[in-house]
Amino acid sequence: MIDKTLMRLSGMKRIMTMLAGFALVQAFVILLQGKFLAEGIVHSWNRQSLAGLWLPLGLFATAFVIRQLIVWVRNRIGARFAMTSSAWLQAQLLKHLYALGPAAVAKEGTGNLVTMALDGIPEAENYIELILNKILNMSIIPWVLVAYIWYENWLTGFTLLIMFPIIILFMVILGLAAQDKSESQYAGFQKMSNHFIDSLRGLKTLQLMGISRQYANNVYDVSEDYRKQTMGVLRIAMLSTFALDFFTTLSIAVVAVFLGIKLMDGTIPLYPAMVALILAPEYFMPIRDFGTDYHATLNGKNAMKAIWQVIDQPLPTDTNVLPAFSRWRAQDTVTINHLDFTYPNERAGIQNANLQFTGTEKVAIIGASGSGKSTLLNLIGGFLQPQKAAMTVRG
Repeated sequence: MIDKTLMRLSGMKRIMTMLAGFALVQAFVILLQGKFLAEGIVHSWNRQSLAGLWLPLGLFATAFVIRQLIVWVRNRIGARFAMTSSAWLQAQLLKHLYALGPAAVAKEGTGNLVTMALDGIPEAENYIELILNKILNMSIIPWVLVAYIWYENWLTGFTLLIMFPIIILFMVILGLAAQDKSESQYAGFQKMSNHFIDSLRGLKTLQLMGISRQYANNVYDVSEDYRKQTMGVLRIAMLSTFALDFFTTLSIAVVAVFLGIKLMDGTIPLYPAMVALILAPEYFMPIRDFGTDYHATLNGKNAMKAIWQVIDQPLPTDTNVLPAFSRWRAQDTVTINHLDFTYPNERAGIQNANLQFTGTEKVAIIGASGSGKSTLLNLIGGFLQPQKAAMTVRG
């Protein structure tokens, strides 16, 4: 259930171990909270002295405070780790984009990369912050609670245990549908971002050519497609939330009816029935929290996937970084001999180019579209890897 890209973040295993330890402690605190509350209710039901009620109520209050403290600490740890990791991701993204150069920006789309660096990073941060605690809660807390309920009354524990996989199955089915819709929505968001940036860049040209209104309709169509995709994701999210709430509420109701019949028959003591009824909502709470926030994290998951795809792009290896120098002098030269470059898709690039630039002269590189002007600049800048070349700068 843990996204593989999360495990690539620095310190993830240490943070997960720490949060898992807190989750285990929190599970036992929730268990004690339910236990002491049930003891207090049973004590009152048996009409015992009021003095004997203060101890379970005091222990219940103590467990409640400890639980809230653990939740606060876990949220602080998760938020701090998410902030640090997102800042590292942003730095790596910008560093990699700078090394990849203009060719990568043109390939991915300026609007897409700007949105990824500005909006995608906060969404990835939100995803990291929410998903860790939610998954650990769902992986640890229910099993501690159901083990104690089983110990008090095995039939109730068995009933809760068989209901959990059914809810998980429905969540998986709806989750896969939501993920497909979300990926489609994120692709639409990238497309809309690129259209928006392109329209801003070429607004003057579109006006001069008299097709600005036509392009405005194109932007409207793209944004309308994105709106429909977003509504599709929201429909799936609302359906899954309804299904999750329905099945968890139904499960708790089944347990309550079952325990009520047992109590009327006198086949179960009051304490096991009360502790099971109190802990049953806590048993289903982690999966309800996960289901509620799952859709809120899908955008962050998609953004994080897109960020890693950019970071994983290979960089040119055969590069020499020039030493720092104060200024370019009149006698300095850039010499290029026998420059050959062909793109991976066998698209033509540059063949056997020989060039020399001297001093502060102004050089115009002219040629038809696709003749290799941008390719030449990217090769000189080290953003592309030539198949063959002899380049010297200042000797």
